[in-house]
Amino acid sequence: MSSPIIEISLMTRYLLRGILVKHRENIGLRKSLVLISENANKIDIDRILLTVYENPSDIIFHVKQLEALTKVYKIHKNQANSQNLEKLELQILNILGYQKIDNKSIKNINSEST
Repeated sequence: MSSPIIEISLMTRYLLRGILVKHRENIGLRKSLVLISENANKIDIDRILLTVYENPSDIIFHVKQLEALTKVYKIHKNQANSQNLEKLELQILNILGYQKIDNKSIKNINSEST
């Protein structure tokens, strides 16, 4: 399932897939109904976004957010800044419709990312 309104760079897709695979075991579905495969190449970012956001303007807005966040993520990754990486990963997961699951309860990503 693909849409012409979803224009995400290959680098952003690569980073998003990597984050999803990294957190595969400890994320739960919040809005997205797309389960994460172990194989990063099989993760359909467009399908995830189309599942989470019905309105084309919402998709465009969130794609722009993802592009910006992954640029910042790449900078922090190069600096090995793990605290900021974790925050960015949580924001990205939230946009993609997932939430991180704590050992005992589900954390609300929205409150953590502000």
